[in-house]
Amino acid sequence: MRERSLGEARRALETVAAQDPRGPLGEAALLDLARLALADGDRAEARRALARLPSPPRDPALAETAAHLRCRARQPVGSTGADCAGALPRDVSRPQ
Repeated sequence: MRERSLGEARRALETVAAQDPRGPLGEAALLDLARLALADGDRAEARRALARLPSPPRDPALAETAAHLRCRARQPVGSTGADCAGALPRDVSRPQ
């Protein structure tokens, strides 16, 4: 993607997050903003986006994704994120 496209995407996601701060679209937008920040290596920005999520996320399908992104955002710089492969929120269990 071109830089301009990423900037437009971030602005659109911020708009969605502001218009639906506690709804499913807002939650998805915040997760996407966190992903973009992590892709840029900006863990602090990812943590800020994730801090705006309701706890727990209203959409249970997003809980595992949020837990994984939070784990990645806490990893030291240069980490591959492999330690976060099994990150799950406390109220979600793995299928046996």
